[in-house]
Amino acid sequence: ESLRISDNLDNQSLTGSTVFNNDAIGPENYLVFSPKIEHSNTTFYYYNPSNNSIYGIIEVIPYEKSNFIEPPNPQSEQKLGFSIAINDYEQVIAGSPGYNSLGGSVYVFEHNKTYINPLHNTIEPPNEFKNDSMQFGASLTVGGDFLAVGAPNDSNFTGSVFIYKKQGDGSYGFLQRLIDQNGIPGDIYGYSLIMSESTLVVA
Repeated sequence: ESLRISDNLDNQSLTGSTVFNNDAIGPENYLVFSPKIEHSNTTFYYYNPSNNSIYGIIEVIPYEKSNFIEPPNPQSEQKLGFSIAINDYEQVIAGSPGYNSLGGSVYVFEHNKTYINPLHNTIEPPNEFKNDSMQFGASLTVGGDFLAVGAPNDSNFTGSVFIYKKQGDGSYGFLQRLIDQNGIPGDIYGYSLIMSESTLVVA
């Protein structure tokens, strides 16, 4: 279906040829217009010229801008926000795969409907799994109390995924590291992640 915009409306009338005369015809064509009245910048009316019973209102609710999210120790080429998610606790989780010479990091920020509070905690892979240029945080996904973080450049671009679970103090505790048992350099396992309930899909 297609949408046509009216440029002929010059008063507050919502009917008549001055509104609908823009060649919007056919069963799959709709005319959409915003009259010059109160709230017209967020309220749009749609109408099917071929069927007078098909009409209605579309209200656009814009996002409110909050303050910027910033890491505690900004670095050049850090790439904060390369991956991002909001968990069930309304915390903003932002990946920063360029941090510390591409080692990577993930930051958890407190959040509510109007602003973002300071940093809640920082997530990094356990020391035994850390290596240069692994790009931890290049991808991430959340599901319930669980957080999965991808490090696609780990082990010479073979890739890995780190699983965390929400703790009582609100932080994320490390559970396990996933790898492709048949993986080879260049696979970049963990480049993309999707979690739904108890299922994690890794690409």
